[in-house]
Amino acid sequence: MTKRLLKEIYSIDVNHQNECVLYIGDSPNDCPMFDFFQHSVGVANIHEYKGALPSEPAWVTERIGGYGFAEMVEILLS
Repeated sequence: MTKRLLKEIYSIDVNHQNECVLYIGDSPNDCPMFDFFQHSVGVANIHEYKGALPSEPAWVTERIGGYGFAEMVEILLS
């Protein structure tokens, strides 16, 4: 559904424009996205699953939850 959404709404074909997307998540159900997207970010609470994830994010924030999301936004805007 993510591929479909990005294609239909934003005209981004992630199979050919993967570098255009930054994915951020915080739990094991995000592993397929961490694996697929080049720019994947986990918020700090992902550390509770360290070593148990089939795919890990490329980068992890220092802060947890929404604070970690805000940290990523601050980095992008700076």
